[in-house]
Amino acid sequence: MIDYYAKILEAASEAESRGWVRVPGSYNPTWRRTVDHPTPTHVIEYGWWTRSLYSSHEFVSFILRGRNRAPGAVYRTSRTYWTPGSDRSISFKRALEVLAADTAEVHENHWEGDQ
Repeated sequence: MIDYYAKILEAASEAESRGWVRVPGSYNPTWRRTVDHPTPTHVIEYGWWTRSLYSSHEFVSFILRGRNRAPGAVYRTSRTYWTPGSDRSISFKRALEVLAADTAEVHENHWEGDQ
């Protein structure tokens, strides 16, 4: 029998070096990765965000279904505070791949200059 919870903990432990942290107090085992970016001037001027930095986020939450079944997973990304996030169900295997990745698209190609 596969110990899925042990696989989750092993993957999460290795993922810490890539910026993943456990979300305390969550009902389902959940990890988050956050990357800070400088806030573009126009975003501050329009009042969408007022701080000099904003963060992009990823969350992976595992849904445990019992000892003999592979857990499900939910992957949430949020590119900025002022745009909608994205939630989707992913497989257990894909969730482990997400934790193993060095980065994700949600953290890339952010506005780098001013208008």
